[in-house]
Amino acid sequence: MKKCIKVSLINVSDVEKVFNDLKNTFVRPHFEGVAYVRDENAIECIMHGKKEVVDEAVERIQDLLINYQLREKSDIDCLVEPHIKDEDYRGVFRFIQN
Repeated sequence: MKKCIKVSLINVSDVEKVFNDLKNTFVRPHFEGVAYVRDENAIECIMHGKKEVVDEAVERIQDLLINYQLREKSDIDCLVEPHIKDEDYRGVFRFIQN
């Protein structure tokens, strides 16, 4: 079964650091979608793929955030919500940085 979700990371103090950590975490993901910097303190990820793979990706993001928050003494809000796949990602997960 396929699953599509949107993960919003809000109140990110160092967006560039967290965005680069996400890139390093998902070198060759087995899902498609996009991750981008929404504004100066928010990152958004849209992921589409097999349910188990997407669930594992969310767990990896949560682990990354826990490690970051312990290191930097900073709170980041993580909102995970269902998303309707409205684009064809062509089987690739892209990182878009302004």
